[in-house]
Amino acid sequence: GESPEETARREALEEAGVRIVRLEKIAEYYPSPGCLSEYHISYLGIADLPDLGHSLHGLDAEAEDIRAHVLPFDDLMAAVESGEAETGPLILAALWLAQARGRLRAGPGGGA
Repeated sequence: GESPEETARREALEEAGVRIVRLEKIAEYYPSPGCLSEYHISYLGIADLPDLGHSLHGLDAEAEDIRAHVLPFDDLMAAVESGEAETGPLILAALWLAQARGRLRAGPGGGA
């Protein structure tokens, strides 16, 4: 089967039209221990973004209707702070990005 990294790359292409250049693992976690046995692995994908604006993606065979949005970092953080961002994985990824942003901008092996 696919590795989690291969799955992340495939899903990014299928669901957002984005080819991932580099993956950074954010966390592995149970979203609701005691209620669900589902296990998540969250990644941040580094990519050269096309001029997406707002675009529609997904597989017809899976009846997917996925709208991709590109927004500035400050808008993402404002959505987290205001409560507009309501999903745990998105909030986790945004907060992780806030603390890792300097290191990521420095490139592989770079410091903050």
